[in-house]
Amino acid sequence: LWAIEYLNRLNILDKAIVDTIIKSSQGHPFYLYISAKTYYDICNKGIVPKASDFKGSLQDIISRFIYNLTSEEVRILKYLSIPNYFTQDIFSYILKEYGISCDPLIFDHITSYSFIRKENREYYIHSLMRNGLNNSINSQLQTQLNAMMLNYHEIYYVKRQDYKSLIELVYHASRAFDFSTFNNWLQNKGILSTLLDLQTKGEQNLIFVITENLINYYGTINVGFEIINMYIDALHLGGD
Repeated sequence: LWAIEYLNRLNILDKAIVDTIIKSSQGHPFYLYISAKTYYDICNKGIVPKASDFKGSLQDIISRFIYNLTSEEVRILKYLSIPNYFTQDIFSYILKEYGISCDPLIFDHITSYSFIRKENREYYIHSLMRNGLNNSINSQLQTQLNAMMLNYHEIYYVKRQDYKSLIELVYHASRAFDFSTFNNWLQNKGILSTLLDLQTKGEQNLIFVITENLINYYGTINVGFEIINMYIDALHLGGD
């Protein structure tokens, strides 16, 4: 009932379309919003929406939304879905690397989407949209973008030695390399010794975030005893 009222308030009144949107979105607020946005994107093209335009899975809903954007918007959103968050500086960095104009109006337009929220100077894409965008990027481009973000955060980590840069550095390295290469990177860059040092200093929350990410991504069997032991230690001291 709430979903029907929501769509009706947006002046989406065709019963067949409303029923199809609700069935496809499973009544989830995020997917209802994306479907409604797609409805008006279709209307703005001078096309009358049909119920068949809204059939399919949850991933189909995101794919349809993406399809109705301009090719430039799609490219930018896909690139921005690789970092855990982006700032105006990261936005400009990525666009410059791919030869896209860094017009401030583009930044304002992209960040105006309701599935992008701002915290201080950082912007976060809704996890469902981010996952949907990730699924539409081939593995080669994902690796390339993660390597690009690794270089970005490595520069800032060398300058600042701050924890946030360290988290992002390890996150993107894990997605830019296979585990053998990543393990060598951990050793050669001194990151593993840094983590061990932080562990002895009691930075358990930081250690937990980094090691849990690695275990979830590479799997328990692959990450090695040092990472597992740090994770277990952080778990125990955190009371979890």
